Amino acid sequence: MIKKGFLGSKKNLLDKKELKNLYPNNPHIAFEEGKTIITTVTLNPAVDHYVKTSGFKIDGINRVKKTAVYPGGNGVNISLMLSLMGADVFATGFVGGSEGRFIVERLQKAKVTTGFVHINNVTRNNYFILDETNPSQTLIDEEGPDIKSYELDYFRKVYHRVLGRSRFVILAGSLPQEVPSSIYEELIGIAHERGVKTVLTTVEKNIPANIEPYILKPDLRARAELEGVPLENNRVRKDVACNLVQKGAGIAILTFDYINFIVSTPDGCFEVIAPPVRIRSKLRTGDAFIAGMVFALYKGKSVQDSIIMGAAASAASSTHIWGLIETKEEIEQYLGGIKVNPV
Repeated sequence: MIKKGFLGSKKNLLDKKELKNLYPNNPHIAFEEGKTIITTVTLNPAVDHYVKTSGFKIDGINRVKKTAVYPGGNGVNISLMLSLMGADVFATGFVGGSEGRFIVERLQKAKVTTGFVHINNVTRNNYFILDETNPSQTLIDEEGPDIKSYELDYFRKVYHRVLGRSRFVILAGSLPQEVPSSIYEELIGIAHERGVKTVLTTVEKNIPANIEPYILKPDLRARAELEGVPLENNRVRKDVACNLVQKGAGIAILTFDYINFIVSTPDGCFEVIAPPVRIRSKLRTGDAFIAGMVFALYKGKSVQDSIIMGAAASAASSTHIWGLIETKEEIEQYLGGIKVNPV
């Protein structure tokens, strides 16, 4: 059933107000004629609720010291950071309910152009428990809403429409319910047909077997394993990372401690080491790395310089309790301290 106020049929999922937010007629941002953009796809965004406590006890009473609420989901995080760095960003995916409106409003406030499909369901909520006394970060992660087939079809139209202006497409995060795991393979294939470079960061089960993105970063947060190989020590990790390019990905990125990375490229495999920082959060460091790296490539920098930019953004993200970079300058202060060593 279509919600009251939506236009005529299932083919039109957005009401008149939301239709104005579709690229390129966003009322907040207008891209310059001929300018290329970075598109982010977040199919399963979330509203992230952060709870800071001290001495967290399971099956006990815990006093909250501080709370915060932010838009979330890997692609949303990347969108916010890219815009902060100065990129022209278009964000799309699925949102629903007041949670979805919150995400769109915050993105637009950050000068990100939005073209989300508004679904007849509710965007999920995630909960992060941050313990300062016994440093730990616990995530309670909702699955996400059911996506109907006609909603997915409408998203495909939005995606096709924006590719004509896109230089990079970043596909990031988990999938909501009823969206097939083959969707990333489909979206990468469409982008490649249009000559658009793709970046993919997601869990292994959603990584396509038959088509490769330009940049691949498997999400290993829940399970430090890839292709059935436990990544139990540094030697195995380096072997797995350096072999990913041989399997087809142009650039492959693995991280094991959130701020140091192994990056495999057609020109070699490199260990990327960040300068010593006081790590206050590991929540968004991987997203920061992708944002920094893609931004540098978008600006015409070399792969090597782009790796350094990604690592500097990751280091900057780790110094904030919520993992959110506040200025481009704080990224730049770490550029000189990044070490890139051949493996």
